[in-house]
Amino acid sequence: MHSKEFLDWLRLYRHDLMNDLQLVQGYASMGKHDKSKEKLNNLIERLNRERKLQTLNAPEFVRWLLTINLEENHLALSFTVEGDSNESVIFNDIEMKNDGEQLVRKINSYLSEFDQYIVHVIIKHQENWQVIYEWPKQLEQHDSLMEAIHHMTNCQEINQTEEMIQFVFHYR
Repeated sequence: MHSKEFLDWLRLYRHDLMNDLQLVQGYASMGKHDKSKEKLNNLIERLNRERKLQTLNAPEFVRWLLTINLEENHLALSFTVEGDSNESVIFNDIEMKNDGEQLVRKINSYLSEFDQYIVHVIIKHQENWQVIYEWPKQLEQHDSLMEAIHHMTNCQEINQTEEMIQFVFHYR
């Protein structure tokens, strides 16, 4: 990421943070303390998720997750890190970032430029590291896309529910 891109990302991040703080302040000034507290708790929760993400020893993957919303106009990405693990993920850092970029590129090639999707990413460690991408169900109608994703090296599972499709990537 070049300096201009970083500064663009920082400007957008600060803008979002200020919006959240202004909502908290606005509700508090109107005496809506329950709403103000709810917004403040949501902000603290988001900052804690970001802190937990940044404690992963995966700088390239973390940077990609934090900045993808700047690069992808029709994609809103959120994330959670489940559990606490002392297992290092640094050896998979570049591979995790590359898989995420490749997955987004493959899916983008099937989407209209006007489509907007909310994607949730879950990072967790059980016996190995897993990165789970939860996409809206609309992707199931693209059989060739599903096949292409299934053939990605680290994509070990594709799970479908009524609302979403999960692409589960495993890393040792």
